[in-house]
Amino acid sequence: MTFFQAARSVRRRGYNFRTLLVVGTGKRAQTLAARVREHGHWGLRIVGFVSDGHRFDPARAGAPMLGEIADLPRLLTDPASPVTASACSPTNTPRWP
Repeated sequence: MTFFQAARSVRRRGYNFRTLLVVGTGKRAQTLAARVREHGHWGLRIVGFVSDGHRFDPARAGAPMLGEIADLPRLLTDPASPVTASACSPTNTPRWP
């Protein structure tokens, strides 16, 4: 077994993961979240979403809403800040405060 196969196996079991904060709540964000959940071997665990103004159903998303775009500086200043993935559509991408 190679190192990469071993790492994949460990991540699939829920160890050695990075946390992911999804910026966006629309269809792209939901698709991204579904892909991350389907591919546990990527080693990513979604901790929450940041609203870009779209409707949001936390039960369907499988993670809570942690704030809005204006809250990003606060959410990302923690030393244990999650990796961030933007799933906003290019035409709806909000500006930073």
